[in-house]
Amino acid sequence: MRKNHWGQTGLPWFSRTHMIPAVGRIVGSNLLLGVAILTRRPGCRRIQKVFIQILIVLVLGQLAQTASAALVKFEPKYTDAAGEGFKDSFSGPEFKKGLKYAMDTWGKSLKAKYVGETIVVDVKFADLPDGVAAKGKPTIAKLTGGAPGGGLTANSAYPIALFNHFKGSDQNAAATEIEITFAKNMNFWTAIGGTNPFNFPRLATVAMHELAHGLGVFSQVQPDGSLKGGPSIFDRFVVQTQIDDDDPALGYPIADMIDTGRASAVTSGMLAFNGAYAMAGLFAPAQFSLGSSIAHLNPTTNPTDLLVPEAMVAFSSELLPSELDVGMLADIGWTTGCKKTGAQGAQAQSTIECGAAVVPLPATMWLFGSGLLGLIGMARRKKA
Repeated sequence: MRKNHWGQTGLPWFSRTHMIPAVGRIVGSNLLLGVAILTRRPGCRRIQKVFIQILIVLVLGQLAQTASAALVKFEPKYTDAAGEGFKDSFSGPEFKKGLKYAMDTWGKSLKAKYVGETIVVDVKFADLPDGVAAKGKPTIAKLTGGAPGGGLTANSAYPIALFNHFKGSDQNAAATEIEITFAKNMNFWTAIGGTNPFNFPRLATVAMHELAHGLGVFSQVQPDGSLKGGPSIFDRFVVQTQIDDDDPALGYPIADMIDTGRASAVTSGMLAFNGAYAMAGLFAPAQFSLGSSIAHLNPTTNPTDLLVPEAMVAFSSELLPSELDVGMLADIGWTTGCKKTGAQGAQAQSTIECGAAVVPLPATMWLFGSGLLGLIGMARRKKA
């Protein structure tokens, strides 16, 4: 149970662009049913068989389309030099398995807003500072000027993948949307599940952590408190909590602060994410750390979460996105499986659940199915 102090509606999954094909399928299925009734006369069994075959194809096609369009997909783009990293003949295939597992895991939590919604991820191995397993970042779309519409927040920086999601179409073609660089000088454990006897960082866990940054868990705040090109959409949910009350809903948004006040807030140890689906303390150490401060959960209150700072989380363990992690993505605009149950209102208690983003079969699927069953039933009746 938790308190929600204001509601935030999610994005409508279906848009007008989905109506035309949907109406077409409904009309088509009804025409098939009508023709099926007309072909009940003797001598029309061959026509009935043809229509049964057509309906089977339509049912299978609808199933395939539903399965492919329901969830967001990730497409890796390996940019290592030949024979290195993901292109190494020995280690490369194992690295790819771990990366695929991470991408598939996040994909299960994100509903696609348009058919074929795919996030292109540029991945490679390179030299990184000692102790750093990987670095992930999004390609950024900065919204400036007037109201952008479509649910987007003006004067904010969005990960381009989320910007596409809001727009309902791919705005940057096949260009990279997320970049992840893995440490070339680090040993990774690539097995999925099971034990990790050497306590090496698990590549799949590291990849899931970095993908979260690419999906929108990032900050534009600089060490001096300034905002690099405006606040990120994530920054707009960050507040400094009160000294005498750590309830995020009573905090002050850092995006509304002047630079000096923001610089003080982000090193106060009293930052929190304040959303409709997620409320959680954030990492705000006394010494500001660019890339770590703000864009991670507080390791004191969430020590085993996937989004704790890299140096403080057990990447050797197999960690998965928590409801808190998925809830933050839902708040910044991703369509997820998050839902609220219970009372709503200013001081109401409600339960937040963020499960897998399961999409029900569309109504036209049932129309095709019923038409198919009807034709088969008539065929059997004639046979008898």
